[in-house]
Amino acid sequence: MATITTPAPTASLSLDEIEAAAARLSAVEREELVQRLIESENPADPEVEAAWDDEIARRLEEVRSGKVQCLDGDEVMREMRERFGLS
Repeated sequence: MATITTPAPTASLSLDEIEAAAARLSAVEREELVQRLIESENPADPEVEAAWDDEIARRLEEVRSGKVQCLDGDEVMREMRERFGLS
């Protein structure tokens, strides 16, 4: 991961300087930065995260066992366009 060197700890960076530094990051690093910023404003709730993990595992097992079948995404979108009159 790239490291952004900043001035002395007492100095603050302007938003433009932060943006310029972020622009030097790789696409993956920028994505990680965005995720961290979002999470800093909306911290994850461990109970909600655990519930989603359980739901994902349940759905995956349904697919693997054959209880449910996956639909082709293009076919679903075609049907939705037809149903709702979208082009």
